[in-house]
Amino acid sequence: MTAAAPNEHEVEAIEDVLAAMGEVVRSDGGEVTLRSFDPVDGRIVVAYRQGANEECSDCAIDPDMLRQFIEESLRSHGLPACSVHVETAV
Repeated sequence: MTAAAPNEHEVEAIEDVLAAMGEVVRSDGGEVTLRSFDPVDGRIVVAYRQGANEECSDCAIDPDMLRQFIEESLRSHGLPACSVHVETAV
């Protein structure tokens, strides 16, 4: 059995969402990158280095909030079956 290749729409939607989330987390010095995407089960793994906001310690996005933002954004791009796993990096 061969693995299914992601279709162009899926790849474009994931890239768009991660680019937008990347802009948000970069404002606090964070970074988010795609590790993997399995088009069969819709699982997306991202690496996340959380930034810090010196003026507002509660303002930096935590990993669970990032996961929720990404999943919601993917749904709005027509990928409702995607699940996101966030790996934190230091």
